Amino acid sequence: MLVPALLFETKKINAYWEPYGKIPETHEPRVFTSSNGLVKMIYPYPTKLSESLTKITDKFSIIPGYAYLYDRIAEHAKNDFSKQIYVHLMKGCFDLFVMQGTRIILANRYPQKNEEDFMYYLFYVSEQLQLSSQNSKLNFLGQFNHYHAYYESVRNFQEELHFLDTDRNSPMGNLDPTPYWYA
Repeated sequence: MLVPALLFETKKINAYWEPYGKIPETHEPRVFTSSNGLVKMIYPYPTKLSESLTKITDKFSIIPGYAYLYDRIAEHAKNDFSKQIYVHLMKGCFDLFVMQGTRIILANRYPQKNEEDFMYYLFYVSEQLQLSSQNSKLNFLGQFNHYHAYYESVRNFQEELHFLDTDRNSPMGNLDPTPYWYA
């Protein structure tokens, strides 16, 4: 859950997470502040896992993956005040961010099983936010062979198509459910 830092209230941490459901008993809600300080991220912290890892070593930290994703996108978007779409494709779903400079217009995750599902949600968001190929840029996080059909589907409708961090290649290849995260 992302909350603008200026609007964040610590006492409402449970209320922020409530629309997503109940946090498991083995977790507790925690807050992570983005690198630029503009966003607070509420996430379920695995307390039992943390306790187990602490018994082994004190040299670890648990940071939500969404924080890394947001930070990478915010860093790229910060100097461009046009509307920018960022897509993080994964097996079964994709993250979609719409940014304008450091301003988040939208951040959400959508289900997808194929390029038709992907295009449906991309078009829906574009229509709702009045985005067009003339007033926005589309950025894919990574470029992976098994998503080639997704890229080609978008090329028919989007003039500016960019790929960030294309040097990430998972040794799992097409079997990697989250290829962008390979480091």
